[in-house]
Amino acid sequence: MRRFTIVLALVLIAPSILPAIDLPKAPEGFKWREVKPIKGAFLVPDGWHFRAEEGKGTLAFFITEAKVTPPEKFLVGASINVFLGNPGAPAKIEEHLRGLAEENQVELTPGKFGPFLTLQCQFDLAKTSEHPAIRVLQLGIVNPETQSTYLVVFESPLDEWDRAWSKGEVIVKTLALNGKV
Repeated sequence: MRRFTIVLALVLIAPSILPAIDLPKAPEGFKWREVKPIKGAFLVPDGWHFRAEEGKGTLAFFITEAKVTPPEKFLVGASINVFLGNPGAPAKIEEHLRGLAEENQVELTPGKFGPFLTLQCQFDLAKTSEHPAIRVLQLGIVNPETQSTYLVVFESPLDEWDRAWSKGEVIVKTLALNGKV
C-alpha cells in the first residue's frame, strides 16, 4: 500500500468579532465549506454535495458525488465523523482502524501533522449483490491535547477509483482543522 502524505491546514481561532475563519484559497474546482461546530472547513468539489448530521454525540459530514438522502448510501464520496468532548473516542477509533487493518490484512500507517496524530489504512471490499467492489481509505485523526477525534472515510467503486480519488485525495489531504478544538 502506498503511503499518503496528509496536509492539514491548521486554522487559528478567529477573533470572536469575525464571523468566518481565515482559509487559504481553495484549489481550482473546489470550494471551502465552513463547519462552525469544529471551527474548521472541508473542501467540496464543484458539483458535489455536502450534508451535515448530528446525533448520539457525533457530528457527521458527507461530501458526495451524487446527491443522496438518508437512508440512501452513496457510492463515491467522503464521510467525516467528529467526536468532541469524548475522552474515549481516540482509543475507539484506534481500535476500529487496527481491527480493519487486521481483518483486511493491510498496513496501518501512523503519522503526525501539527498537533494531530493520524492512523490510516486502505483496503478493498469484494463485490456483493448489494454493491460493486469498493476501495476504502480510512483515516483517524486525534488531537491528543483536546481529545477531539475525526474519522475520515473516502470510498468509491474500485473500477472508478482513479477518477474518484483525483477529487477524494484533495478532500482527505486538505482538511482545515482547528488545533484548539
